[in-house]
Amino acid sequence: MKRMRMQMVVSGAFLLAILLNFAAFSAYAQKEAPQYPTKGVDIIVAWAPGGAADVAARLIAPYASKKWGHPISVINMPGGSGAIGLQRLISAKPDGYTLFMDNHANSPMTGAALPDLPFDWKKRIWIAQIVEDVVFYMVPAGSKWKTLKQMVDDLKQNPKAYKWGCAGPTGIGAFAIAQLFSIADINYKEANMVVFPGGAPTVANLAGGHVDLAAQQVTESRGMLDAGKVRALAVVSPRRLADFPDVPTAKEAGFPRLNIVGWQGVSGPVGLPQYVIDRWVEVSQQAVNDPQFQKDAHKVGKILVFRGPKDFKDHVMKEYEIYKSLVKQMGIVK
Repeated sequence: MKRMRMQMVVSGAFLLAILLNFAAFSAYAQKEAPQYPTKGVDIIVAWAPGGAADVAARLIAPYASKKWGHPISVINMPGGSGAIGLQRLISAKPDGYTLFMDNHANSPMTGAALPDLPFDWKKRIWIAQIVEDVVFYMVPAGSKWKTLKQMVDDLKQNPKAYKWGCAGPTGIGAFAIAQLFSIADINYKEANMVVFPGGAPTVANLAGGHVDLAAQQVTESRGMLDAGKVRALAVVSPRRLADFPDVPTAKEAGFPRLNIVGWQGVSGPVGLPQYVIDRWVEVSQQAVNDPQFQKDAHKVGKILVFRGPKDFKDHVMKEYEIYKSLVKQMGIVK
């Protein structure tokens, strides 16, 4: 009995030691995780104001700012088909105070279309995807084309007679048009591509009749669509949008293989501390589940889709393989 009592005492002491060590470790871990943020944070947007990435940044920035009590500023750095802003991200100090509103154009599309960049486009940490952005195929309001098929039929006859707008070879408009041309057997190089500094300027120039067609995301298109300045012939979506019930889906328009859509989320430079990543993952999850944030996103046509770091990166790399194949058809790379 005495021996058993000693064993119990020893066992109890051992258990107590484990608990004390665990408590000490927890306190140490909490002490070692710095407060973040303690000052303002910049989110770089590699495109012009009013574009899809800019709209997404201006959704999450005030939300995070209100949660944390520090300003979150959106910094537009357009140019070089998004390469200028992307290079700024990659060279940024990895302290969490310079981040990036990542998107399809600056990730898999850039990687596929610009293989000779002077920096490694994969050199970043994908933190959290927040939204998805469907694509409209559009023409000026006064266009003779009433359906996507009518437009395609004319382009097949004489592609050199028409101009199409986009935000550069790495923008979603270029890939969306390239995919349509590939499906319809239209020579991508024969139609005239006109480059603008962003998605919103592309749609504005489409409304002005400076180009004959474009394919851009809903957030940068809906202003001109609502005003009747441009007309959508189809939307790349599994179903018609509630706000645009008269616009057929790509499948309804006769082109079920059209599947390019946009997305936006937060990324940062390599070496970003885990506590910074965790804070942004947390606030992004809170945002997509917040009823008011959901309403704000709906107003600008965003579909909320959350992906954490691993799923986000996996999604980017999967798209990269798709776009690598498409750029060969576009003749951008061999």
